[in-house]
Amino acid sequence: GGGDDDDGSDGTELDCDNDFDDDGDGWSDCTDVDCVADPACRDEDGGNQDQGDFLVNWADDTGYEDWAGWLQENGGTEALASGLNNALKLPRDLWLLHGLCGVENAFFDPSQDRVTICYELVASIYGDFDTAYAETEFADQVPSLTIQTYWFILFHEVGHALVYYYQLPVTGAQEDVVDEFS
Repeated sequence: GGGDDDDGSDGTELDCDNDFDDDGDGWSDCTDVDCVADPACRDEDGGNQDQGDFLVNWADDTGYEDWAGWLQENGGTEALASGLNNALKLPRDLWLLHGLCGVENAFFDPSQDRVTICYELVASIYGDFDTAYAETEFADQVPSLTIQTYWFILFHEVGHALVYYYQLPVTGAQEDVVDEFS
């Protein structure tokens, strides 16, 4: 079984192999990020057990239907999620949600296990590139530049999730560290 390790946050002793939420955070055993390094949560090769996947969700797009469709068709998000699933072992599922936010933003919400990319942000990025390059030889590259920026933002937010899930030590500003990941 797993060890009784103090998770360091509130002094609660964790048993990462007892099918119980020892610290009251809604997660038990190897789905609890506090147990990621516990021997009970390692596979036979000593790596983390794979308890989750990157999952893609396209939420309400009212008013942004064209952008949502364009991003679904051109963004390669499902392929990116598949590649991440092949490369990384997660303690639980992480949703890559695309939806309306009321603001131009992207963010990781650990309480929801979700990275959110706002349609408003993608539309704004496209608009900014379109304005900047409209009368130049690069005008036809606006879609590609938008997708590349979307990927950077998506990987940036996934970087925040990985720092959280794996409890990675960060030297310096976390924003700079996850920029390096993306």
